[in-house]
Amino acid sequence: MLFCRIIFTLMLVIFAVTASFHTQAINFSEREYQIKAAFIANFIRYTRWDSPATQQFSFCTTSPSVNLILSQHLSDERWFGLSPNFTVVKPGQQHLCHFLFIDAQADSQWRSHLANRAVPNLLIVTEKKESARVLGQINFFQVDNKLRFEINPRRLEQAKLKVSASLLRLARIVSHDNKARAND
Repeated sequence: MLFCRIIFTLMLVIFAVTASFHTQAINFSEREYQIKAAFIANFIRYTRWDSPATQQFSFCTTSPSVNLILSQHLSDERWFGLSPNFTVVKPGQQHLCHFLFIDAQADSQWRSHLANRAVPNLLIVTEKKESARVLGQINFFQVDNKLRFEINPRRLEQAKLKVSASLLRLARIVSHDNKARAND
């Protein structure tokens, strides 16, 4: 009986420690997307669309959990005098969006659908290595545990989007010859 209690107590301790680590991982991920939300708000603010939204600004994501976090932090934003409408989309529904955030888990699915194709008036932001070269116009990456971003001006031009020179100065530029240039 004592042996069973010891085993049971040990299992509870292991469960509590595991749950604690899992909670910390969730909080870190949520914190990461909170920071990305602030960047995204400025990406949108400093981008000009060839055909701006007229009714609502369609803010699309590829994941319900990411959509929830970003919508919580960006729902009070107004871009071009419009409130954002947050939607989760699948490949083929990009025409519903003015902005599309493709998370790392959905990257390969969207890559096979949109790689090297420009969608007019759609700002695509990604978070997987090399995505600014073939999928999105802006991509997040980390250097020394700091969040940074890179921009592919050619892909912006193909999508008929323009970003502010101030935003370009802060970014690492991905050029048409697939080499990245640091602006640090």
